[in-house]
Amino acid sequence: MSTSDDTAVIGLASTLPLVDGWVAAREDSRLTIQILLEDPQGRDSSGAVQYRWQRSISGVADWVDIVSATAFSYLPGDADVGQFLRARFSYVDKANNSSVVFSTPTWTVENVNDLPVWALQLSGTPRQGQSLNVLGSVTDGDNQGSVNTALLTYQWYAGNTPIDGATTANFSPGQAEVGKLLKVEVSYLDNFNTLETATLTAPAVTANVNDPARGRSGSTGTPPRDKRSQQTGHCPISMVRPKLVSIESVSNGTQALQRFRGLPTVP
Repeated sequence: MSTSDDTAVIGLASTLPLVDGWVAAREDSRLTIQILLEDPQGRDSSGAVQYRWQRSISGVADWVDIVSATAFSYLPGDADVGQFLRARFSYVDKANNSSVVFSTPTWTVENVNDLPVWALQLSGTPRQGQSLNVLGSVTDGDNQGSVNTALLTYQWYAGNTPIDGATTANFSPGQAEVGKLLKVEVSYLDNFNTLETATLTAPAVTANVNDPARGRSGSTGTPPRDKRSQQTGHCPISMVRPKLVSIESVSNGTQALQRFRGLPTVP
């Protein structure tokens, strides 16, 4: 079997407008092979006709076959975003010549955002002092499957007010959140820099837990006043028995014993 220089010419058809003369390509928008010029020898209807789609980062020499892409048309996916595409067409003409032709490459494949699948839930009861936790996983076609949980960011809210410092997957409400509806916003950037966000809301407002009273143990009242002061309104007088001292003095030859109560000695 020989190879002929006279071959068919193929192109690619797309429903998208051209990009600077290039066939545009977009994720989830189908491309189709077009036979622009038939082989002058004609194709052997009994011979094998093969289609193969290829991708390239540079669009020049690093073309690789796309696994299972062997149909007359191709639907670009996430793995093709940012790369060039082309079609390879091989056949045998009526002169038994084997021919292989390639289409002109497309422009780089444009991304179409894939909506993530949020399989998240809030675990716990919205009650003061009890922890609420975000559990579950996220899958995103733009991330080729499961999203790494390390990429997720969190912001908790009391009503519509963000709670300062509450930026992890778990949160324990305090007195300030009692009577308010809690929610948490979960976000991440996908591989094509699209910000994805979901909000989880608690099933009820935050319940209060009674806080014990604070203070010293025992009686803190005013001690009772003296009964006499309560009756008269005056402070009680302390009755102290004075000490008796004896002083001897001689007057006109007469000895007298005088008793004084706390008085100084008379000369």
